[in-house]
Amino acid sequence: MNISKHMGEIRDVLTADETLLRLLYYRSNNLLDSPLDESKPNIIGSLEYWDIVEDRIKFTPTTKGFDNEEKCRVCFYADRRTGQYNKLFKIQNIKFDVLVHQDIHNVDLRMYTISERINYLLRNKKFSSFGAIKELTSDPIGQVAEGYYGYSTLYQFGELYDK
Repeated sequence: MNISKHMGEIRDVLTADETLLRLLYYRSNNLLDSPLDESKPNIIGSLEYWDIVEDRIKFTPTTKGFDNEEKCRVCFYADRRTGQYNKLFKIQNIKFDVLVHQDIHNVDLRMYTISERINYLLRNKKFSSFGAIKELTSDPIGQVAEGYYGYSTLYQFGELYDK
């Protein structure tokens, strides 16, 4: 099973995207205060890069650290895995949970913007170990911690070469 390799490849795509990192890190004070504003420092290459990545992008669904500050986080993790007739191929579902504090989301609908960015990245990046990527379902999660709500999207990563 190469699931750790596949998850690492997804993490590399997410952590290399400045737009996603800004959406996860910078808070907007109003609709005119965009996290993508060029006046805000880049996260990639900054001294805080790894601290931001480790706090905002997780391999497990967790709310640890939500009591300290209002933030946004994406958690992605393996879901159902099914074999195919050819024993070298598998179909792997991976779930992406976007968790956002309500005070951040209420300003600029951040939870949806982050979900859309992840969808864009998954559909437009080339993954060496995946075939077709298909969005299966998207659902609200509801309150996951005090003041935090989530949106979950399940993707199917087709035809994984699993040798």
